[in-house]
Amino acid sequence: MASVDLEQVGYNTNTALPTCEELRRQFSLLPGVETVGMIDEPPLSGRRGGVVTDRFDGYEGIEVKFGLINVGPECFHALGIPILEGREVAAGDFTAGRHVALVNESFARKFWPDQGVLGKEIEFRNDQHEVIGIVRDARLEDVMDPPKATAYLSLHPYFHALHPTFVVRTRPSSASGE
Repeated sequence: MASVDLEQVGYNTNTALPTCEELRRQFSLLPGVETVGMIDEPPLSGRRGGVVTDRFDGYEGIEVKFGLINVGPECFHALGIPILEGREVAAGDFTAGRHVALVNESFARKFWPDQGVLGKEIEFRNDQHEVIGIVRDARLEDVMDPPKATAYLSLHPYFHALHPTFVVRTRPSSASGE
């Protein structure tokens, strides 16, 4: 993992995301790198955000909290978190201006039990985010606590692109040293 502070070197919110994509591409060219993803906060940093809302069926007027993490293309592959249904965020989602999200198993069970989840919508900052995938529960906040209901929104447009964390998965070394 590598976290960078683009704001400190003069980038702004308009120029940061293209720079992040270029950095991700450059990291992926390094020897032994299998894939590179981006996330807004490093796993196990203890700095996870959350959202309180009452906009789910059956929860009208009741505020519920869930975790919120912003992710980019290849993030789940790089973190080793399996996608159980649907797909990951794609770079094309950014350029098309799509608001997409993935949810973990706990989120799907809590808010949409016994329902199909793909195509459902999560409202955040007055925008509807279409659920495009379900991922396995993972402990990204604290290894001692059970995973909680978490939504993973695409990096754009709310990603803290000025302070991204790049997650790198390397290829296993072969026994012959190749």
